[in-house]
Parts: sequence; structure tokens; C-alpha cells
Amino acid sequence: MGATTLTSPPEEVAADPSRIITILSPKGGAGKTSSATNLAVGLAKRYPREVVLVDLDLQFGDVASNMRLQPTSTIIDLARSWPVDSAQVKLSLTSHPSGLYTLCAPLSPAEADEITADHVTGVLRALHRSFRYVIVDTDPGLSERVLSALDVSTDMVMICSTEVPSIRGLKKALEALDVVGLTSARRVLVLNRSNAKVGVDIGQLERTIGRPVDVRVPSSIDMVLATNDGIPVMESGRNPELVRAFEHLVEQFVTDDDKDHRGGKPASRLFKRKG
Repeated sequence: MGATTLTSPPEEVAADPSRIITILSPKGGAGKTSSATNLAVGLAKRYPREVVLVDLDLQFGDVASNMRLQPTSTIIDLARSWPVDSAQVKLSLTSHPSGLYTLCAPLSPAEADEITADHVTGVLRALHRSFRYVIVDTDPGLSERVLSALDVSTDMVMICSTEVPSIRGLKKALEALDVVGLTSARRVLVLNRSNAKVGVDIGQLERTIGRPVDVRVPSSIDMVLATNDGIPVMESGRNPELVRAFEHLVEQFVTDDDKDHRGGKPASRLFKRKG
């Protein structure tokens, strides 16, 4: 397995207005995949065919089930055909009715070990050349593959819930990223189940983590129902309060110029290659 270079994003990523947004939560159960899928669907509504969601929870990824997808090809097929070009990467994508594309996790947990950090870096760079937004859902913790994704990311969405282990885990993860120098990606903090009556003071949470909460997602049974139904709330619109929260998350990644032209239809870059 090749070593991961823990530096700032390469020039081809840093200089481009398109984004690689990695979703991070060191603890499971914080709502990471729900946040990733709803962010991706929300962006795809504005930019059809210009958003791709990568499931990097390689053993137990739920993107496919959370979106009622039945992929015929996954990231393991790319790893087994390595090296691959951008065209091969695109052929491994699964489309979603929202206008979103996905690169799903392997169907068997045993296949995850075949995917290296170098595969992750290569796939993300290839997708970045073709899509406006690359959203990366990750497994809990800071594995070498997660660090590889963060190494080329322009943005990091940190998911935290109101449970004390989630708060402490995120604080430790951010400290670890600072130590290894992964500090260039813009950080956005999302608090899930923000209205849960569990005695956690939001101000103290912000002081512990060292930054303010950017987006608050309320607790709702509708989030569980959406997961069970395989229809993200940003697609179904079943809970306006949740929709507003995720719209706020989407707005974190829409530039002022994009907001001025939101009524237009951006040209698809799916079959265009930069440079």
C-alpha cells in the first residue's frame, strides 16, 4: 500500500472552484451518511448531473440502501482494474433519479481490504476533473483511506451529535488532523439531533470543539423513516424543518455567483475533462 502524503490539497484541486467535500465523524451513529446523502441530493437539485457521492465506508456503507440503489459496479471494480482513466471511473457510477451520481461501496465487506489509499486518491482526483461537487461519505475513525480523502479535499463537514462520546471523539479527531497538518480544508460543523433534551449545552459544545456550530439538524422520527424507506428527506420533502436544515448545509457550498444564477441550468460537465 502506498504511503499517503499528508499535505495541503494539490494545486489542481486547490485552484479549481469545484469542491471535494469529505464528511467526517469519528464515532458511528452520528448521522454521517444521512448528512452526506441529503447534502448530495440538495446540491444535485441545483446542479443536475454535476454531483457525485462516493461511499468510502467500504465495509458497511449504506449509501446504496439509503437511496434505493442497486449498483452493478462499485469502487472495487476500479481497484481490480487499476490503473484506470476518467472514462472507466464514470462507467462505474450509478445514477439516482435526483440527478445525482454515486460510486457505491463494495457489496461484500471482505472486498474492502483490496482498496488502498492510492486508489482513493486516484478516484477522487478523476471525479474532481468531471464534477462540480464530489461528496465523500467515510467510515468512522481516521483510517489511511479517510486521511487520503481528506488530503485532497477542499472542504470537510464534521458531523457531531449531542452525545458526549461524539463530542469528545470529534475533538480528538480534529486535534489529530492538526498534528499531521491536514488543516487546509475548510471546516463546517453540523450538529445532528440538535434539539435533543439530553442536558448538553450548545455553547459548551462549541467551546470544547473550538468552533461554532454552522448547521443544526433537529431530531425527528422522519429521519429514521427516510432511511428505512430509502428516500432522503431532501428528495421527499416529508419534513420541512429537516429540509430547511439541509438547505442551510447546501448553502455552505454555493458561491455568491451561483446564488445569483440559481434559476439557470448549469451545463453538465460529466463528459468534459479539464486541461
